[in-house]
Parts: sequence; C-alpha cells; structure tokens
Amino acid sequence: MAERPNGASQFDVQPNEPATRPLAETLIVREGISDEELGNLVSAIGNHEAKAIIFGLMVPTTAYGVSDSHKMVMDAQVQSLGWVIDRRAPFQFMEDSFVPNGLAQEVAKVGGSETTGFMKTEKGLELGDALAGLLLDFSLRYPQTSLRDLFGSTHLSVKSLEGQELKKRAPTTSRKILRALVASPLPTSAVAIARAIGEYEDTGNIVPRHLSDLSEKHIIVYSARDSSGPFSLYSLNPDHPAENPPAHPKVPTVGQFVWNKIQETPNKQWTSKELAKLYIGEYPDKKFASSKTVPDYMKSVLSFLIKTGYLRKEGVPSSITMSNEQRNMLLDLLSVLDKFQNQDQESLLFGKKRLREILSDPTLVSSLLRKAKEHSPDANSVPSEESLAQILTIIRGHPNITQAEVRQQLADIQGRTLKIRRTYELLNSLVRSGEIRVSTEERINRYIV
Repeated sequence: MAERPNGASQFDVQPNEPATRPLAETLIVREGISDEELGNLVSAIGNHEAKAIIFGLMVPTTAYGVSDSHKMVMDAQVQSLGWVIDRRAPFQFMEDSFVPNGLAQEVAKVGGSETTGFMKTEKGLELGDALAGLLLDFSLRYPQTSLRDLFGSTHLSVKSLEGQELKKRAPTTSRKILRALVASPLPTSAVAIARAIGEYEDTGNIVPRHLSDLSEKHIIVYSARDSSGPFSLYSLNPDHPAENPPAHPKVPTVGQFVWNKIQETPNKQWTSKELAKLYIGEYPDKKFASSKTVPDYMKSVLSFLIKTGYLRKEGVPSSITMSNEQRNMLLDLLSVLDKFQNQDQESLLFGKKRLREILSDPTLVSSLLRKAKEHSPDANSVPSEESLAQILTIIRGHPNITQAEVRQQLADIQGRTLKIRRTYELLNSLVRSGEIRVSTEERINRYIV
C-alpha cells in the first residue's frame, strides 16, 4: 500500500495496537445511511478533490458569493498555485452540487454588489465535513489516483433530486463495481461483474463503460474486443415456447420485427445496434424510427423477449485483472466508505479533524487541486472543433482506421488521451455530418473520408 504523507490515518492502526487517538470532540451517534444517500453525498463533494476542498473551506455562518468563493480557494493555496480555477467554478459547485443535497443553502447577502450567496448547513457540518476529510486523506495516500478516476463524473443532474425520490448515481454504481471487483476471483469478466451487481439484464453498457474508465485510469486492467462495441449478443433460445411471443406492451411492431429477423437466422448472434439499424432501414417512415428512439425501444424489446424465454443473451468475451497494489487501494477506499456509511463515530471525528489539518496546509491544498485539474477533462479540454479537424486529418492519412487507432494518434497530437466515449462521440459527429463514413468488420468500426 502506498505511503501515507503528512501523518498516518486511522486505518494505519494494527490489529493488536490500541487506538490511542484522543477523541477531542463529541458527535451525535447516528444511524447508518443508505446506499442512495451515500451516492448522492459522494456526487456532491466526494468525486472531485476540488469540490471537497471548496466545501471544506466554507466557514459556517458565512455566505459566499462568486467573488468570495473564488478568493477563498485562491487564498488557500497562497504562493504555490495548484489550480487557478475559473472565477465562477466554486460558486457553481455550491449551487449545482452542495445545495441540492442539503449540504449548503442559498441565503441573501448583506452589502456588496452580490445579493445571493451560499452557506453551509448543519448537515454539511456533520456529514459533509467528515466525508470531505476522509476522502481527501485517501487521495493524499494515492498521489497518482484522483477521486474523479474512481467515481467518475455525475451523469444525472443533482438539481432534480430536491424533494424527489433519490436516484441511482454514478458513484453508487462505481462503488458496487469496485466491491464486486475485489470480491471476485481473478481474472474475471465484465459479464461476471454485471451479474454480481444485478445489472446484467439491463441491455445497456453501463458496466463496460465504468470498467473502461477504470482501466484508462490504471485502476484495473480491462481488455475487451472493442470498448465501443457491444456488451451483449442475442440469439434464438433453442428451448423457446412453441407459440409466438406475446406482443410487446409498448412497441409491438418492433417486437414482431425482431422476432421475425432472429427466426430467419436462428444460428446468428445479433447486437442491439445491428437490429436497430435494420429496423430504421426497413421502416424509415415510422413516427419513432429515428436513430435516437429506436435503440432504446430495441433494448426494451430484447429484454422482454429474454424474460419471456424466446431469446438468450451472451456477453462479449472480456478479461479483468488487478495487481495487489490496485486491489489494496480499492479495499482501502471501500473501508473508508463503509465506515462513513455506518456512521462510525471515530471515523467521523477523524474525517473532520483531518479536513482541518489538510486545509491549514497550503502545500497539501495546492497538490490536491493540481491533481483535480490534471484529472478533470473539462479543465484541460481541447475545443471540439479543433479535435474534429485533427481527427479528420488522421482519417484522411489512414483510411480504414479503427477508433482505438484514432484515439492513440489523437493523443500523440494533443499530449493527452481522450476518453473512449468522447472519441466515439466525435467520430459519430463526423459520420452524421457526412464528412466520414463507417464500416463494420467483425463488429469493429473502421472509418474513411
């Protein structure tokens, strides 16, 4: 396990070593929190070192506007600037992440040109400070890995959570995947992980996306046939019922189309995308036959036919391995989160104490913000227009190039590696505009001008 800078954490205590840390504070003993609430708290302040630092720097009873919050972050770094953050970014984090999760509240400011500010709540003091301290302490123990690498970005808008039923968050899914990874005999596969967390029947590719992201950040080693390709293959179930399948409750015509196509070639394995493309080609005038709606309907139909026993699904072969160091880091992170979720009093007290120690050291604040910047695609992004032009030049010089090859050559040009998903989006944009075309050979896309 990596060396822990600037003092040991609570998890350095050996099994036979008494815990001698004085509990200088008292804290109300709380019941454990749900997976959903933990996921939302991590999305709010724990999936990015900058968010955790900004939240931790907020002083109770003080309202922060745009200018105040930016000055607060810059002052915390003193001379050694790790990140000259955008002027509105800290205020935006407060508005978009802290407030919707009850960690801060909007208040009226008195005096000055700004009339609105944000103030830390009691929940923020008790839960937010502890979690921020625990995760920043973890981040310092692993200098090469960012919280963003482990948890990913927040894909759902947290603004939609206020007063509504809690929704599944990206960090919630990430945590389930990490737990399944450390519990699985290695090597394992994407299919095994998806089954372990109950996501395999979802015909989407949420698990491969997470695994690809973790592999890109060197947290695991994940190899698949093509990370932008299919996760699942569908074929006729030899033991399907003798009668025709029931009509799909929402899109019966799509269901009938799929059943007819698969019966025509009973030994063929299909992907969801292949069937969607065929449907759009045969029924271009259907009111919902668009590239945006048909794939979703197709996933629903395939899932329906699997549940009713007419189709079977197999995962595309893949392999996942980890080194001992990678596994130990994940075990350490899960231990931190488990103790926090169970509201372990010593962990909560340690998190709050550690937060104060980190924020009082400008060098640590600067190093954490520098890491956050280096691991944030938005902070170092190349304009889309520039990336598109570079990709077009690459494809002109290398006809029939694959996505992986485009991504590698683009990294050589830009000095940074785009996410697989972002590369795929840029290529699709060029396909839609008619500047390039794509052909598929053995389920691998190849591009040509």
